Amino acid sequence: MINILLLEDDKKLLNHYKDVVENTFDDCQVFLATTGKKAITIAKSQKIDLMLLDMELDEEKKVLGLDYANMISIIQQDIDFMIISGFSEYLRDAGDVEPYYYFMKPVNDAFLSRKLQEWEILKSKNVKQTQKNIRLQTESGMAIVPLNRISYIEKMERKIKIKTFNKEYVCKDSLRNMMTKLDDRFFHAHQSFIVNMLHIESIEAQEDRTWKIEFKGIEDEALLSRYKAKAFFNVFEGVSYESIS
Repeated sequence: MINILLLEDDKKLLNHYKDVVENTFDDCQVFLATTGKKAITIAKSQKIDLMLLDMELDEEKKVLGLDYANMISIIQQDIDFMIISGFSEYLRDAGDVEPYYYFMKPVNDAFLSRKLQEWEILKSKNVKQTQKNIRLQTESGMAIVPLNRISYIEKMERKIKIKTFNKEYVCKDSLRNMMTKLDDRFFHAHQSFIVNMLHIESIEAQEDRTWKIEFKGIEDEALLSRYKAKAFFNVFEGVSYESIS
């Protein structure tokens, strides 16, 4: 069973989101909260898999759902978030909890349902993999980064950049050595890039026979070498390279 927590101060919207969630999942339990305090109380007593939350919880915009999401992420470290807001200005701050998706109001029901289904599929894949962290000696000090937060790793001369939804870590290392620390969700797609297969949003062929990779939740792009394409597509979502080349 999937446990979903909804935080929305508008009761009409709250019940509407509840209907969408219940119509999307065959087996789920939905918990409702109109205040951040209520959401925290629920999170302390129930195991929550996914939380959908409104960003603004009062007319004065003094109380943000993100403030409570940060607190709940400490209580339940495996929880995922989807954020709903009428304003894009909060997108950068939302990176603190690295949400799976950031919806702009008004939310299309079919699109919301599709993203919920997508999350469920990726969640089931992640559950099968043991949660791992990678320890990095970065330019600003030691950092411990969960593998499931990493979108891609890029070679930059004698350094590498590790990119998550909202942060970048730079350290002295090589892509070859990094591959020994990663698991099978990562693919060495190009001489300059390692990519997390589960974070890929789209792949687009380029005129030089390379491929441009775009990721969920970030504007950055990576490259897939034409020499790596066949192996890549044979493992990426079960797509056959021959069927698209």
